[in-house]
Amino acid sequence: MATIDLGKVKLVWRGTYSGSFNYVPDDVVEYTDGSVTSTYICVANSTGNAPSSGGSAHSSWNYMAKGQASSPTTTQGDIIVRGASADGRLAIGAAGKVLKVNSSGNGLEYGGAGITQTDQWYVNADFTGTVDPITIVSRFTTGGSYIGSGMSASSGIFTFPTTGYWLISYQARVSRVDAGHQSRYQYITIKTTTDNFSSSDVLALGEAGYYDNYNAGYRYHGVYCSGIFDCTNTSTHKVRFSTAVEDNSNNGIRWHTPYMRMTFIKLADT
Repeated sequence: MATIDLGKVKLVWRGTYSGSFNYVPDDVVEYTDGSVTSTYICVANSTGNAPSSGGSAHSSWNYMAKGQASSPTTTQGDIIVRGASADGRLAIGAAGKVLKVNSSGNGLEYGGAGITQTDQWYVNADFTGTVDPITIVSRFTTGGSYIGSGMSASSGIFTFPTTGYWLISYQARVSRVDAGHQSRYQYITIKTTTDNFSSSDVLALGEAGYYDNYNAGYRYHGVYCSGIFDCTNTSTHKVRFSTAVEDNSNNGIRWHTPYMRMTFIKLADT
């Protein structure tokens, strides 16, 4: 009479998978792959072969009941994001923050909404004639201050706090000092560099017209210019401001404080 092994008539529960046990077909185990606990049935003799890895079953095992990862969230407002190898928790951001792609372009983060960097400076004393760069500058703080890290200035050279596309504006007030003076032109320029001012480019120029030598008192002009600059390296990409005058006197044209102002607004990441 044939011998029947009743242990093989049905599935055999072997409990938690052990890498040292010799499994045979129809053995059933529990195994946690990462954070997902599932049950598996052996389909071929197997020793030391984990039932699955990274969600894919080994050839000697089939899923019986595939589990589901427990939620990594802990707090109301958390969201689940895919990390380098598994799902993870992204904690809710602070009030007013928005969800955005990080600077590496490989994940999500919360950050500021709208404008994150602004700053405004002014010329803190009157001067005459052509000056390049203008060095007598101070941060404008009346009614508020800068947003973000703020610009820095040294000997008239401005350094950006972060990379990005920056809107740079420059305004001025200029006058003829005394009667009898005349000028062919007076203008302001925004000059930028990508090599720490080994060379430079004119980002924007504002022309203030000219003055005749009519025998009268002061004459005034207002002038403005602006441009967008892509700062990709804060060590080499910088900006300075200048004036240019051609007149019949070295001090015939005066530039006035506090009406000469330089404004910086970061528009977007580079």
